[in-house]
Amino acid sequence: MLRSRKTHHSWLYYRNTAIAMLIVIIFGVAVIAAPLKWTSLLWLIPLFLVFRLVWVTYLTTHPVRRPNLYRTMTPLDVQLQFKAVEFPARDGLSIAGWFLPGNNRRAIIMAHGLGGAGVTMMFHAHPLVKAGYNVLMVDLRAHGISQGDTIDGVQEVDDILGAVDYLKTRLDVDAGKIGALGISLGAHTVLHAALRTDAIRALVLEGIGPTCLDDHGGKPTTLRRKINYPINWLLYKFADFISNTKPESNAQALRRLDRPILVISTGRGTEQHFSRLLFAAASEPKELWEIPAARHAGGFFQERQAYSERMVAFFDKWLL
Repeated sequence: MLRSRKTHHSWLYYRNTAIAMLIVIIFGVAVIAAPLKWTSLLWLIPLFLVFRLVWVTYLTTHPVRRPNLYRTMTPLDVQLQFKAVEFPARDGLSIAGWFLPGNNRRAIIMAHGLGGAGVTMMFHAHPLVKAGYNVLMVDLRAHGISQGDTIDGVQEVDDILGAVDYLKTRLDVDAGKIGALGISLGAHTVLHAALRTDAIRALVLEGIGPTCLDDHGGKPTTLRRKINYPINWLLYKFADFISNTKPESNAQALRRLDRPILVISTGRGTEQHFSRLLFAAASEPKELWEIPAARHAGGFFQERQAYSERMVAFFDKWLL
């Protein structure tokens, strides 16, 4: 059932919306006013790149919600009982979630990717619940029906910390046996949340990527990286401006984390490259599992049985 919520936007949302719309207008006017000669259209290329940079960054920072998804999907679709819950994030925002009861007093917090919602994690939750785990699937801020309108790579950590606080209030959960699974944005979020609480004892991180230049492997040494360096620098600087914050390097976070992690990588390209870099930076104990045939965030659906068994075995090993 969809729980309605009135949205109150922040000043940052209105500022960024104004910037994005201004760029759209400028680009549209330029296209209309440009002469039809192909040589005169060349100057539109850098303008288009600026337009794309602004628009993609805007949609990343202020993701579009999909309310129809929450109306049509519930954990009952995969034969799981649930309770719709709400709890405060550490900074006070109201966060929505789905609590799926187990019977072994261990609990797993699940965090979705950008543009998703807690209910989309019910497929990952199913084998854990069947293995006896309690599962709390969280709508990160600016997603689902949680409050907030901005994802900045920093403040959503408070959502996971709020989820930990909620689990600690439940008599059917052992506060010393909490794990977390995050996908993409969710992987980044649970990683950094674990650095701020000892309650998260083990983590599965799928599709984790870079957050700044420090995650790209240090000083550029190849020609390709030297060419990409200024482009990446611009991308990260603009993202920091739009989100009004600067997230910590994932590599540095993994070096500091002293708890077991399972890194799951999908595909053979960029994600595999960064997963290997970040895994190399991580402290022990750690495991790396690559699923080359899967798309980003699609590891479970490519290798459903193996994923279920490996995920349950990992949490069984470290949360017993």
